[in-house]
Amino acid sequence: KMFNMLSRYGFYYDSSMPTGSPSWPYSLEHRMPHSCSVKPCPSESHPGMWEVPMKTLQDVRGGSCSMADGCFYNEDADSIQKIFTQNFLEHYTKTKAPFPLFFHAAWFFNRAHRKEGFLKFVDSILALPDVYFVTSQELIAWTRFPEPLPQVHTSPIFHCNFPNRPGKCGKKKNRCNLAHKGDKRQFASCQQKCPRKYPWVNNLNGD
Repeated sequence: KMFNMLSRYGFYYDSSMPTGSPSWPYSLEHRMPHSCSVKPCPSESHPGMWEVPMKTLQDVRGGSCSMADGCFYNEDADSIQKIFTQNFLEHYTKTKAPFPLFFHAAWFFNRAHRKEGFLKFVDSILALPDVYFVTSQELIAWTRFPEPLPQVHTSPIFHCNFPNRPGKCGKKKNRCNLAHKGDKRQFASCQQKCPRKYPWVNNLNGD
């Protein structure tokens, strides 16, 4: 049901399925190339929709996690940098498959050493001549239409020019407080008027 809903509302990609092996994005039009470790997994074809799989990280105890806050590591900046570097090198020195990174925002909250270690990791791998940080959309686009490395800097796939992107509304945000499933849900919106109902499946506009 989840994937039918995502497809129905035009989602371009999903990124919720863990895999233990380095993997490239793949089309959900065809059968998934790895086992289903966390349900639900798609049971039907979804043309035009892609999956960016969650490659699990290996921690210092031999365990694995899809998101950094599920792994074990020593809580200091050098150890944080080390665990990401070791996992990255498994991709960079072998298959060259993308190295996706998944976090809950709370992982960084009030943990200055985690931010420090992670940024050290980022800086260290960006010093390599063939490493780039890209969005999931850019990764899928390059997977569909790959280009040689010398053309990356002039490629229309990788850019920061979005002329049709709406501007930030800043302090003009409207605070909405709407009932949903027996509870009150609060959210901020750039729209001048809150929707009548809480936006949800089958009523995205909150009409």
